Amino acid sequence: MRNLLDRWLIHYDPIHRGWTPGGIANGVCATNGFAFPRVAGGYNLYRREVGEQVIEIVGAAGANADRIQNFSWAVADALDEVCFELRSIGGGGVESAATGVGVDVEFDSLAQPDALRPNVPQNLAVERRAGGRFEILWQYGERDQEVAPELFRVYTDNASGVIDYKNPIGEVAYIARQRHFTFLTGTHTHGLTLLFAVRAFALGGEHDGNESTAAQWADAIAPALPQVVIAEIVEVA
Repeated sequence: MRNLLDRWLIHYDPIHRGWTPGGIANGVCATNGFAFPRVAGGYNLYRREVGEQVIEIVGAAGANADRIQNFSWAVADALDEVCFELRSIGGGGVESAATGVGVDVEFDSLAQPDALRPNVPQNLAVERRAGGRFEILWQYGERDQEVAPELFRVYTDNASGVIDYKNPIGEVAYIARQRHFTFLTGTHTHGLTLLFAVRAFALGGEHDGNESTAAQWADAIAPALPQVVIAEIVEVA
């Protein structure tokens, strides 16, 4: 019975005349709680503290919207760490099920949100190529990303043991839905061992912040020439 009552209160709220956070977001307050007026449906924005289960509605948008903002009376506080979740709602007041998948956002001391970051590149590997070159390989998954990257930057330690993140050795453009990416370096001295790292950068310059590395040594010596060549003549019947 409690579940039925909760579902009924999604559509109607005559006790509070619709003047609740959910009632205001869905326009029920406009009908004094006796009807659900969002006949076109739309989207509702929810927010909860990271690590907590209690969630509250903080924004709403129409069916044709491609973006949504929180209400002016539901702003986050300074140093908050919150998770936003978007749900769709139909014209009859039925909302999509909660997925538990959202976007985590941290706010600084001035209550300004930190910039969104791309996902961390995965499965970083380095393979030797002819002439002392290295081929850097990695993968990128779009699932649950805060923002898509614009490009990847490749770094090395220059044989120092410490990655130089201030001076990338190259860039690779991001292509949506492409999972595998590679970068070919220049030549290096035979036997030199280097560390490499790759970071994903968003359009605004924010990067994923990962410090994963992969090492490899340079092979700059060509294979030895064969000393004895044997040829055999085969007659075809």
